[in-house]
Amino acid sequence: MMKSMKILKKLKTEIIDIFDYIRYRIIEPTYDFFRYNLPYLIKNIWYFRKELYNFRSWDYSYNLQFLKRTLERTLICIENGNEVDESRLVKVNKIKRTIELLDNKLSDNYMEQAEKILNIKHKISFHWNELPNGNFEMINDESLEQQQINMKIHELSAKLEEEQWEELWSIIKGSDEIVLVDNEEVYDTGIRGWWS
Repeated sequence: MMKSMKILKKLKTEIIDIFDYIRYRIIEPTYDFFRYNLPYLIKNIWYFRKELYNFRSWDYSYNLQFLKRTLERTLICIENGNEVDESRLVKVNKIKRTIELLDNKLSDNYMEQAEKILNIKHKISFHWNELPNGNFEMINDESLEQQQINMKIHELSAKLEEEQWEELWSIIKGSDEIVLVDNEEVYDTGIRGWWS
């Protein structure tokens, strides 16, 4: 009788283990997949559709497009979050600046920025010259003064691009310092602290 009780007890334990295994290893993960993960997958495919169909693996700019798009979503969450304004607004401003810098890099608008700063326009003047073999060559018609203006714009444009690239990664990295905002100490962790 004792032996049969031990066998029944062991069998009961094994059956419970089997049911636990089925519950925790099969049923709950399957439920979680259909309840949470699949809807998120569909929402993310829709949200990132432009970045997904434009993505090519040979250029870093496609990675920057994804980063910009994710930060746009993160910005909405943090702007509407429950965090106190002192630290939340610092994050919001840094994320907005990061998105702006990423947008500048992706649209490559440094020439326009340089023209605006210098208050002069970049002008190109040329004509086509037909060669005896039927081909054409491009002849520069710019005056020396216009060439110097264009060179100033190009130099400032390259400088702006480099400065903004450095600023972008310094914002993302963070300074690991305590920053004073409205006499409140806020720890600047960079992107590691951008959550709500």
